[in-house]
Amino acid sequence: MTPTKRFMMLFLAELSLMGLAIVVAWLGFYDRREPLTMDWLKEKWSAGLLWGSVATIPLAIALLSLKRINWRSLQNFLSEIEWQIAPWFQVMPSWQLGLLSIAAGLGEEMLFRWVLQGGLISMLGGILGTAVGLGFGALAFGVGHYISTAYAVFATAMGLYLGVAMIVSETWLVPAVCHALYDFLALLYLTGRLRWKLA
Repeated sequence: MTPTKRFMMLFLAELSLMGLAIVVAWLGFYDRREPLTMDWLKEKWSAGLLWGSVATIPLAIALLSLKRINWRSLQNFLSEIEWQIAPWFQVMPSWQLGLLSIAAGLGEEMLFRWVLQGGLISMLGGILGTAVGLGFGALAFGVGHYISTAYAVFATAMGLYLGVAMIVSETWLVPAVCHALYDFLALLYLTGRLRWKLA
């Protein structure tokens, strides 16, 4: 498969998740607190960009610090990611990595946070709805990223973090921005284009 075809396949796959989310929302299952309207976008976009960027900072620090942690299981996990995932993106230019990251942030967060988590919160309500929505959204996110058991566990933990970000900020745009920024940094790091050494 050529690099261009690989990029298009991954890009369209991420956009298809957005399409799936819209179809499910059209059927009535989504976060009723956040209808996709221009008024909603005008109200939420600035907070989404600001707090989504802030929420990325701990993830970025953790990502760039992992190599310094002398824990065999963690290093084996990182080696697994570098061996299985990095080759898919190695030959892609940075602008393609950026587009993929944006598509992943929007498509995956629309599906897992706005539709699944938010839909359950709206349907069940209260603390129960919040807990079930958070747990189910994170678990589905982990299963959807299954490459290996270790990676699925990592993705589930990431889903919990993004889910909490949505609960605290009261908008799925915050995890969407955070997801996109983190993916871009992670891809740059995995492909050797981002280097940072702690003192």
